[in-house]
Amino acid sequence: MRAILRGAMRIGVLVLLVSTAAWAQPLVVSFTSETLSIPGNQSGDTAILRDPWGQWRDTVFGTDAVNNGFYGFFVDGGTNLATGFGAVGGVDARQRLLALPESSAGGLVVVSATNAGQVLFFTTASDAGFSALGRINTLSPRAVALADFGDAGAFVFVNTQSVMMPVWELTEDGGELATTSLPSIQLPAPPTAVATASRQRRVYASVGIGGVIEIDPSAQPPTVVQVVDAGGANELVGGLAIYPQRDGGSLLLTSVPARDLFRVYRTQVGNPAVHLADFTVTGPDGGRKVQGAEVIDVWPGAFGVTDAGPVYDAGVFVVGDRFGATGANYKLVSWAELARAAMPPLPIDLPDFAELVITPPPQPARVPFLLALPAPAPFVDVSFWPGQDSLVATIDGFSLFPLAPTSSLDAGPLDAGSADAGRPDAGVDGGSVVPVGVSVAAIGRIEALRTLAPEGLLAVEATAADGGTISLWTMADGGLRSVLSLASSSPRSVELADFTDGGVWLFSASGRVLHGFRLDAADGGLRASAAPDVGFADNISSLTSWPAARKVFVSTSRGVFEVDPFAMPASSRFVLDAGVSALGLYEQRDGGALVLALVADDRVRVVRASGGALHEFQVTTPDGGALLRGLGWLDVSREPVGVLGDGGARWPNGLLAVGAVNADAGVIVLVDWAQLARSASPALPIDLPAASAGGSAGGAGGGTAQGGGFGASGGRTAGGTAGGGEEPPPPGCCTGAPSTAVLPAMAFLLWLRRFARRRTK
Repeated sequence: MRAILRGAMRIGVLVLLVSTAAWAQPLVVSFTSETLSIPGNQSGDTAILRDPWGQWRDTVFGTDAVNNGFYGFFVDGGTNLATGFGAVGGVDARQRLLALPESSAGGLVVVSATNAGQVLFFTTASDAGFSALGRINTLSPRAVALADFGDAGAFVFVNTQSVMMPVWELTEDGGELATTSLPSIQLPAPPTAVATASRQRRVYASVGIGGVIEIDPSAQPPTVVQVVDAGGANELVGGLAIYPQRDGGSLLLTSVPARDLFRVYRTQVGNPAVHLADFTVTGPDGGRKVQGAEVIDVWPGAFGVTDAGPVYDAGVFVVGDRFGATGANYKLVSWAELARAAMPPLPIDLPDFAELVITPPPQPARVPFLLALPAPAPFVDVSFWPGQDSLVATIDGFSLFPLAPTSSLDAGPLDAGSADAGRPDAGVDGGSVVPVGVSVAAIGRIEALRTLAPEGLLAVEATAADGGTISLWTMADGGLRSVLSLASSSPRSVELADFTDGGVWLFSASGRVLHGFRLDAADGGLRASAAPDVGFADNISSLTSWPAARKVFVSTSRGVFEVDPFAMPASSRFVLDAGVSALGLYEQRDGGALVLALVADDRVRVVRASGGALHEFQVTTPDGGALLRGLGWLDVSREPVGVLGDGGARWPNGLLAVGAVNADAGVIVLVDWAQLARSASPALPIDLPAASAGGSAGGAGGGTAQGGGFGASGGRTAGGTAGGGEEPPPPGCCTGAPSTAVLPAMAFLLWLRRFARRRTK
């Protein structure tokens, strides 16, 4: 986009005027609420921002066009901020931008300080405050508009009361906002208002009497695509707003201050704009018409959310009222009422990205575990080994627990091992053993590495004060064999992912940096080729991967990010606003996925990978009497677990493994996925992959210092119940308590395999 926007715009204007000769009588709609007044009654531009943190209320921004900066007003009355820096010419706000996933995590607000000659950037903080992100110096800035053009970048367009409209590209480095000046776009006249349609990658500007132009900023040079008719030769358009639609089009709203009138157009790339409706705004009793109606904005989604639900469930239209009886303020109009009043009705067509705020249920569901596996030493992580019917956990070192019921297993509690405990040598002087951090990530069979690792791979990391190592292991002759060791800078989480034709990848987190390595077999051994690092503003706590989409999920204290490791450079977007300590992923057969995130108060939140909360639950004892506390990691198996000799399985719909720790001990509990799925309303998917005789390409499992991943199909799924779990559940799977038939068969054999000790030289 940086290259695209370079060069001055030629003033060859394609005029595609919509037929507007006979305007119908405008609709009359009433506002339903209003903000407090702007001090001094000099109200200026307005913008809207939905609260992304759930810690303070949705906000309508207002500005003082003469003296006192800008304000944030609650939907239901009151003010949540006031910042004074003189006259303000324009304000715009967006929820998190795809191109700025960290710096705009709390939303991005841009304000023009006209007298100071600056454009200022702010974001909301998770503790309900506002934080300054940066500023741009420019002459006489007035109207401003943010644009999120996805993989083409993020931009801000500024009206400086000139025919040359400045443009800045917005980027970030470690969560810090950076701005780069690009060549200005030449307009036929100085603009009054500016708006952007992000999905269409279009910019709209009102340019004098009777003209709203649509600009393609990606053309070389930027080009005026069409002139949208403003309805008359002597009508100055004062404000612009965009209501995006799911089909990729947009509704363009304009204001005509001289007539206190608003117009709605339908815009679609490649087609002329189509006029849909005119309307005016009055008081709730149909009385005085809103006057001085120039500045406007619209929000395409639920707004004004309270415990009882949103005040505006289909969006809200905001207009400035400069001559209100109680002073200049801003009026709010329900989009649903406006849309239904038009003939034909306007679309109520919320875009997929409009509603990204996670609103968990007031009371999480309670799901009992089936079986608890205590240990006298704390765990660090757990992972299912796809295709092996095994659970991998770490107790300083790592342990394998076979899940297939056999008569040869001895009943008894989980044994954490002897003093040796499988603990890797940290390599300190003298060879003494010290406590180290360990996490695991298992991956199923993979054709690309089958000759080297026929039963799949296991990745383990060990951390010491002077650094750490990442080791990869494979099953060989009934034991584990190390196939690769990488030096790493204090790794705290690892993840393996099989991206099929995209290759097999190892990901590791060290502090705020995500490292990536592509694995391949070379000269009879395993080779790791490093990929560019991806930096974050906060320390990484957990990793998991989504092989079908070739994505990696990363959690920090700011929330969860989806990373595309194949982008150049690697890109990321915000998925979940919450402090997350552990991640898991349940991939679906239709190509979608569910992200399981361990959040505060030992709650697990289930979210669509594309955005949107589905469920939230806590784990209890089998009788439902007490909550499991101290949760630290999780993983989910998306294949039958406990495979029987006749081809069936104890848990045909998969299991969720959840780990809890306290000061000196740990415990693993197993939760039946079918029972968990039914605790949600509507129910979560029970969506097992199709069985394969030889084992399909596996997905990563485990893979976090305090979190898990998911298990994809392996060679042991044949004969299990695929699909929705139509077979009757086994005894004890769904009543909240294990049956006496299940417990003896589920005794666990601890097998501790020691790391090769290493000494410093």
